[in-house]
Amino acid sequence: MRRFKSLPGLLLIGMLFPITLQANTDHPISMKELPDVAHQFLSMHFPDTKIVSLMQDDDDTYDRDYTVILNNGTEIEFDLYGKWEEVKCHHTTVPDAIIPRQILEFIHENYPQSHVVKINREKEGYEARLESGCELEFDTHLMFRKAKKQVFTGKAVPTTKKSAPELFGCGFFTPNLFDFPIWINILATKNHLFIKFVSLS
Repeated sequence: MRRFKSLPGLLLIGMLFPITLQANTDHPISMKELPDVAHQFLSMHFPDTKIVSLMQDDDDTYDRDYTVILNNGTEIEFDLYGKWEEVKCHHTTVPDAIIPRQILEFIHENYPQSHVVKINREKEGYEARLESGCELEFDTHLMFRKAKKQVFTGKAVPTTKKSAPELFGCGFFTPNLFDFPIWINILATKNHLFIKFVSLS
């Protein structure tokens, strides 16, 4: 059996696999421990729901967050101060009032038949996932950046208009189209259409 005979070797293992030394810091909390800002958010946007799970992750004092699960399957993450970071709906859609107006208008204009089922905000901006699986990225100024991870639904998917960045992508899995499984990537710009076939056999 090979062994590390020096302290540097042991330190190297500790740096490469730090997760094995960390314990799960999620634990249930009471309603009164949830920040008031989060309570107001829930009352405003989900008035007819009940909380079925309320967890807090306090592995870092400055990165503490809260996770709320509602009885309709919606998951919401709040930061240390109770501001929402992510809203994910499994059986419903994200209320329009939560989505920034500029992002909502972009979706209504370019994806008129779609609804948002997940939205999150970070330092880099926002990301919204539509029912089709398409994920739209926006910067901190709410300007559209790109679309990614489009899931084929068998329906025509609208491309962005000229006023939006001229990029649209999608992909879908076709297990029965050929004698072997294949992934098809489609990328369209204003003047070009690119189709790439990737064999998964």
